[in-house]
Amino acid sequence: MPIRIKLIIMSLLFLAVPSLLIGIIGYQSSRNSLKTLGAESLQTDVRMTIEMIEALDKQVKTGKVLLEDAQEQVKEAILGKKDANGNRPINPRLNLGKHGFIFIINSAGVELAHPNFEGMDVWEIKTTDGVYSTKEVVRAANNGGGFVTYEWPLPDNPNVHIPKITYAEKDPNWDWIVCAGAYLPDFNAGANRVLYILLFTLGISLLAGVIVILWFSKKMTKPIIQVAEQVKLIARGDYTQEPIEITSKDEIGELVLNFNVMKENQKKAILKQKEYQERIEYMAFHDDLTKLPNLRYIKEKLTQEMQSHKPFALLILDVDRFKQSNEALGHSIADLILKSVADRLKEQFPSHVFVGRLTGDEFAIIYPGLNQEDEWISVCKQIQSRINEPLQVKNLLLNVSVTIGSVVYNNNKIEVDEFLKHANMALMEAQQQQVPFQMYQPSMDGKAFDRLVLENHLHHALQRNELRLVYQPQVDIGTGQIQGVEALLRWHHPSYGFISPAEFIPIAENTGLIIPIGEWVLRTACRQIKEWHDQGLSFLQIAVNLSSRQFYSQDLIETVKGILLETGLPPGDLELEITESMMMNMEHASKTLQDLKHLGCKIAIDDFGTGYSSLNYLKHLPIHRLKIDQSFIRDLAENEQDDTIVSTIISMAQHLQLDVIAEGVETPEQMDILRKKQCTHVQGYLYSPPLAPENFLQQWDQLLQKANTLASELNE
Repeated sequence: MPIRIKLIIMSLLFLAVPSLLIGIIGYQSSRNSLKTLGAESLQTDVRMTIEMIEALDKQVKTGKVLLEDAQEQVKEAILGKKDANGNRPINPRLNLGKHGFIFIINSAGVELAHPNFEGMDVWEIKTTDGVYSTKEVVRAANNGGGFVTYEWPLPDNPNVHIPKITYAEKDPNWDWIVCAGAYLPDFNAGANRVLYILLFTLGISLLAGVIVILWFSKKMTKPIIQVAEQVKLIARGDYTQEPIEITSKDEIGELVLNFNVMKENQKKAILKQKEYQERIEYMAFHDDLTKLPNLRYIKEKLTQEMQSHKPFALLILDVDRFKQSNEALGHSIADLILKSVADRLKEQFPSHVFVGRLTGDEFAIIYPGLNQEDEWISVCKQIQSRINEPLQVKNLLLNVSVTIGSVVYNNNKIEVDEFLKHANMALMEAQQQQVPFQMYQPSMDGKAFDRLVLENHLHHALQRNELRLVYQPQVDIGTGQIQGVEALLRWHHPSYGFISPAEFIPIAENTGLIIPIGEWVLRTACRQIKEWHDQGLSFLQIAVNLSSRQFYSQDLIETVKGILLETGLPPGDLELEITESMMMNMEHASKTLQDLKHLGCKIAIDDFGTGYSSLNYLKHLPIHRLKIDQSFIRDLAENEQDDTIVSTIISMAQHLQLDVIAEGVETPEQMDILRKKQCTHVQGYLYSPPLAPENFLQQWDQLLQKANTLASELNE
């Protein structure tokens, strides 16, 4: 045999065997790596679905999304919307091969989300290879998650059963079993293609000769080795390598091209997953409305600040009268108020000051280094000054204010929840004392407990006849005639004695007890004034305060109408006092007041000048009287600003043909100033304190004599 032939044969042998070995190694490496990648992809898709369920479950628990809607969102995300036949399409973006898909079952074996079998009980289905696949999947999920292999029909050809691998894991939120499955041929497709290409190129090399084999084997081996090396890197999560250069347009080039595409798609999938995780993390730690850090984030920030062992202050801000605004203006306007407050807080502070939203209408500020009282007071005043600036919300100009409670951390050992509790105690104390801000003091711990006890007792106060009404006369300055009385609520506790309305009225408002209490007040006042009518005081009128919750209750008109019929009181002798803040929802206020007017009742605006800034309602609503708040009367003789405000209110009432009454009149000097300003009616301790009903008739002659004496002195 010629040496050339031998050399060619030897070359062929020496080149063919290594080529074959390289092919086998590349095939096995590719197959193993692709299997690993596929398995990891199944786990990744299942866990991303569970993370999506967790995020939606939080929205369900906060009431933002219905459970059924949230569950359908998950099904549509992993598969797609149902078609007319009740089937769902396979989501091609999941990168589970041509036929792979995510499906969901429950522990009883019912398919909750599936391309073809959704809603079916598959517990007892036995696959062609003798496996009860559903039972095995449920077992794997209940054991903390795992893989199951069995034969399963193709979604687009149910008559064909081929091996399938499924990873299953149980979701802790809805008790769903989330499964991601792919068919084994899809796992091995890339590796099989590598083998076919290698066998094909090996045959070409054997036929082409030594030189061609050497050249071609080199050309063939290099990209395959690169593929194998990168597959190993990919298996370790390393996608930093540049795409493999395509040096030919043959099968190897196609292999490299497909590998590059596969690698790029997998890289993008991971970046999608990363963005999704970042989005989920953002949603978990931020408030959806204001985009501020939420309670969880605030607690973590407080923990970090405490671990730094440096002093800082925690300030909790509560938007005043927010519940009334919510009831009056609706949720959309109330949400805009919260967003505006959040924006003002974010704009006001430098980056090192942490601003977050606790819950509802409460915000939190973590201010590093703020532990001196004068600095703390300055910051509180700055906050309130900024928030108090008129706020334009749609077509309304609103005055928004906040109350602040604060606590300072000075490297003292305290848990985060307890620290937050102290700040809330300070806030409650500020609200109770009606001051703009308050620093936490240890003595407040007992007060917080007392308030809780008070709230529990208030639930039974009405049933136990602990509530009572007192009546304060309303007098005509010029004639000295007592023309009416205002009914005022008092609580006499059997153990604590008399409790100030400033303490229990806010509790009644917050708990909703103000509705039954308010109805009792209205009925009792009407019954009492009718009794006095029958005893000869038929000229007396009664003024009763309505709370915001009463004003916005759906059955207010029927309640007032029923009480008037029940007591027999003429509607014209009942004056209902409302506050300016109730006018914010003009549509509701207009209808309600018109209905009250049709009943024959009179309407007065209480605490006029202290609330809602728009005066548009005065000329459009059926209002009979303005009541000047006692805060303007208290320093009327010394304060020029109060004098100007009172003069303006009286003048405005005269031009609008409205009655006006001033409350809190305590000195003859105040009465004289009001008379000169042509304020015709007053009430206050100058004439009489609020009286119990049994004392009112007993002191009637003295009350009338005192009113006449004061009128005579003014007219001299």
